[in-house]
Amino acid sequence: MVELLKQPQFAPMDVELQIVSIYAGTKGFFDSLPTEDVADFEKGLHAHLKSKYKEALQAIVSTGKLEKATEETLGKAIQEFKDQFVKEHVKKAPAAAPAEAPREAAREKPAAPAAAGAKH
Repeated sequence: MVELLKQPQFAPMDVELQIVSIYAGTKGFFDSLPTEDVADFEKGLHAHLKSKYKEALQAIVSTGKLEKATEETLGKAIQEFKDQFVKEHVKKAPAAAPAEAPREAAREKPAAPAAAGAKH
């Protein structure tokens, strides 16, 4: 969330875009992104919303709140952008190595202690 709240000096973000960013952050849309990709994602998301979902942004401004219909539209729009962003920007982590099979020795039970008084 800290990355979302950062703004360039002398370039404040429009309130409706701040609301969208905080909404996306609190709903977990940023959780799976590497921290270094958050700023690019947020910038791209804002551009995506301005070009394809102007009515949702205008609804936030005109009503002064996030109504249910607007929230549903935002959820859809953010997920749509995230799917595209992840495909294009996020580096895939290397596949994890398969877990080693437990060693046979680890499966065996320890030997029972020698009987008391037994001669070796």
